[in-house]
Amino acid sequence: MFLATVVAGLPWAVLPASLLFVGLAHLRRAAPGRRRWPVAWAAVVAAGIALEALVITRFGYHVPSPTYIGPGLVSWISLAESGGFAALGVTLTATLVGGERSAVRSPGSSN
Repeated sequence: MFLATVVAGLPWAVLPASLLFVGLAHLRRAAPGRRRWPVAWAAVVAAGIALEALVITRFGYHVPSPTYIGPGLVSWISLAESGGFAALGVTLTATLVGGERSAVRSPGSSN
């Protein structure tokens, strides 16, 4: 079961790696000489990888017994993970926009 979870999660691991490289390339082009934006990008992508690892491994999920016949159960863990992904999306967007804006404001920029 664990091996199947890992194999199913491999495509999820490819997306953050490509996102890291594409974002770093964009920030190096948009804000040359600025080190904080690529560092912030790498930190946010690392947080995304950690969140995806929690989703893939199903950490924190309580699976009811197969004989459970009570009312439906609400997965608060899934709600928290969804909020985490939304926050990551906002933070990634803010990092890209902040990098571009800082390059526009800096004196001597080519933009």
